[in-house]
Formats: sequence, structure tokens, C-alpha cells
Amino acid sequence: MKKYSFVALALLLSIFRASAQEVLPPTEIDRTFRPTLDGNVMTMVIDPDDKIVVGGAFHNGGFSDEEALRMDCIMRLNKDGSPDKTFNKGGSGFNNLVYAITRTKEGKYLVAGAFTEYNGAPVGMLVRLNSDGSLDPTFKQDNKFVLQHFNENYTTEVNKIMVHPSGSIYVAGAFNTVNGIFAPLVARFSADGEHDISYQPVDAVNEKSSPIILGSYMEEDGSFYITGFFSKYGAIRGLNGIARFNEDGSLDKDFLHIAAKDDTDYSCTIKSIAPYDKGRYIIAGDFTKINGNPRFLSCVINSKGEVEMDHYQPYNFASLNPSANWACYSALRYGGYVFVGGGDVALAKTSYLRALTAQGKEIREGYDFGLTPDGTVAFLQIDPRGWLYISGLFKNMSGTPTLYFTRAAIPAQGTAIAPISPLESVAISQIGLSVKVEMKKNMAQLSLYSGDGVLVAQQDGHGTEASISAPAVGNYILCITLEDGSRQTGKVSIVE
Repeated sequence: MKKYSFVALALLLSIFRASAQEVLPPTEIDRTFRPTLDGNVMTMVIDPDDKIVVGGAFHNGGFSDEEALRMDCIMRLNKDGSPDKTFNKGGSGFNNLVYAITRTKEGKYLVAGAFTEYNGAPVGMLVRLNSDGSLDPTFKQDNKFVLQHFNENYTTEVNKIMVHPSGSIYVAGAFNTVNGIFAPLVARFSADGEHDISYQPVDAVNEKSSPIILGSYMEEDGSFYITGFFSKYGAIRGLNGIARFNEDGSLDKDFLHIAAKDDTDYSCTIKSIAPYDKGRYIIAGDFTKINGNPRFLSCVINSKGEVEMDHYQPYNFASLNPSANWACYSALRYGGYVFVGGGDVALAKTSYLRALTAQGKEIREGYDFGLTPDGTVAFLQIDPRGWLYISGLFKNMSGTPTLYFTRAAIPAQGTAIAPISPLESVAISQIGLSVKVEMKKNMAQLSLYSGDGVLVAQQDGHGTEASISAPAVGNYILCITLEDGSRQTGKVSIVE
């Protein structure tokens, strides 16, 4: 066994590629990004040229009169957030909300929502746009989605789009027929928009539950998950709130039931799902219990539907306002952190944006947004180059005008960017190509980077001892994320 000292690099940032962190400290709002929309963003995609296509509940954008643009519910933004006036030039946009946008490998955009018109022309709730924002005539644009036999006040909408490795398109939302054919909250289409009438993963949906799909996630193999508010999906013993589908689109009947409830044992909504790590997922909603165990607004599950009871226990801040109907609209794992956003839509001063540790613990120092939005945070999306995009019903953050959509700096993925501080009583040893770390504080994660800042290995840690394997001998940057959310970084050499 070889022993090495751990060397802190005071000038570590200089060896990594440019990112948001070189301009702004972690969690700082980027005040140079000024889309100035008049409504919230519900979906977005980042183009290769760093422009951003956003969809949601807005009509106007632009910080100045010169930048100003009217376009309903969809817009492409330049790098600084100003509207790109070449997108859908001369068009009016959609006549109702846009909930999902996905960029195809050809550079086109699949768009879904609650709309029935685009630029004044009738369309269905799933369309494909060319890269310039015009309707793609090679895609079937008139599929009709309907939610039949439910409360007449309940709205039909398509909320999620997933593109399967085969090229098929899956959509999910609040509907149970497509073009008059039964489609239970989920439907499948060919790459050119033809509805696959043979695809019916279940033969029944509980009509009393006002069902809706709000979250989805598809794995690389084509298996996928849906979350929302629904019950008895497929049968009396069907799934509630979350379901898993196999690679061929069939319902995974072995996926376990998950009971998401509040303190009064009322069934709750699972509003989102996102990857936590390989084979595990973080779900979020308005629940306070999962399967009878306390889990405040977020929880980690595996691909079988089993709850990871010991690994992730989210910080409970309900005591800040016991009368609030707390909800989490989005929870995202990012390295050693979990970002959560939400609030009580009807109650002032309950809106929040927080960074927790990967185990769900409160961060008291080192990495805390310290932001107080004056309206609910309803949407989060990570750009691994160093940004957390944030949208919701807010008009300012901590007293500073911030209309509906903004971004905050976070460490860029693939770099070890972090404040450098001396480690306390750390021992580093090598066994083969593995690095063993021993220290007094509990670790949450180890990350190993090449000299040019590329992430080469990552391993969750538990307790005061952890190990990570290097791909080969050489010099590396080792980043240790502690359970309190702070990060310590230094250089280590792996020798033969």
C-alpha cells in the first residue's frame, strides 16, 4: 500500500475550462441573463449554439423596447436571454400553454401542450417544428387528444414527450383517447407522428381520480416512468401515482406500489421524477409520507419501486410555516447536491429554492442559495456547463426584481470547480488503481478528474472512509463532497 499526502491547489481553477463559476460564485443569480418574460417557463431545451427554446405560459419577452417580442407560449432566446427574432418570424405562436419541448437529432422540435392552434392554424396537441420555428409538413400535426367521461371542467393536455431509442415517440398527459382510439394517459407515435393504435398498455383508468401525468423519465434502453395523480392504473390492483414501463412499452407489472400520502393519509401527487444515480430515481410532490414512512416532499426509489429508506432522508422544513400546504415541483440530483424547488401556491412566503446534500440533509454553510422567491418555484433544469435554470410564479428573488425565469451559477459538470480549503486529518492511500480516503468528517461522494478537468470516476461515499478507482496511473484531481454539502479538492498521483 502506498501512502500520499493530499495537496490543496490554490490555483486549481486556472486548469479547467471556462464556466459560469469563473464569473459568478456558486448559487449567485446571473443578472446579465435577462429574458424578462411575462409568464413562467414550463419546459426548455438548449441548442448546440447555446440558444434556448422555452415554452410555457408567457406572451412577451425582452428587457428593452428594442429587444421586445410578442410570441405566445414559445420563444427562442439568445445567450443573454433576449428573444431571437429569427425564430418563427412573423408568427404568433400557440394559443394555449406549452408543457414539453424535445429537440430531435435532426435539430427539429417536438412540442406538446394544451394548445389547438399554431400561428392561427389548427393543430393537435403534439406538433413538430423546423429549426426556424415553422411547422414541419412531414409530421402529422392534427392528432386529436381527448379526456372523455371525466369531470367536464378537467382540461385535456399533453405534458410529456419521450423519444424512444427506436425513434418512436411516447407522450403522456391528461387524455384517454387519441383520434377516438383508447389511449390511457400514455400514447405512442411513429417518428412522423402517426398514432400507433396497437399500443394500449392497460385497458382501464380510474375515471374518478381526475388523472394526469406530470412527470416522466426514459432510460437509455427505452424503459420509462410516469408520475402524477392517478389511481388503479390498469386494474383494481393497479398502480397509484407512479408506474414503470418496459423497453417495449408494456407496463411493468412487477413494479411495487408506492403510497404517497400527506399527514392526513390523503393520497398525494408525485409531480416529478429524475435520475438520482444508476438504477435509482428521485421523486417529488406534495407528500409527507411514503409507504407510511416520513419523507418530506421528495424520496429516492429504485427500478423495482423499492424506497431507499436509509440512503436519502430529506430535510423537513415544514415547521417554518405549519399551516402551509407544502409541495415540491422539482427535485434534481447534481453531483453531491439535490436541488429542490416549490412552495404553497396559495400562501405567501412559503416559496423556496434549496440545495440539499445528496442524502437530503440541510446545508448550513458553504453551498446555500440563500434566495427567497416571492412566488412558487415550479421548474428547474440543469445545464451541466454550470447553470441551474429556475422558473415559477415569482417576480423577485430576495427583494431583487427577477421576473419568472432566471438562472443561477452551479459547479460545471466534468470540472472540480470548488472553493479550495485545507482538509482536516485526511489520509490518502493507494491499493492498485484505487484511492482510499480516510478523514474525520462523513463523506457523501468522491469524484476523480483528469488534469484537464474531465470527470473520469465518481463514487458515493458513506461515513469517514471511502474509495474510488482510477482508470490508469497518472495525476488526478480528487474532489470530496462532504455530507454538509461542502467540497474539498486537491491533487493526487496514482503510480505503478
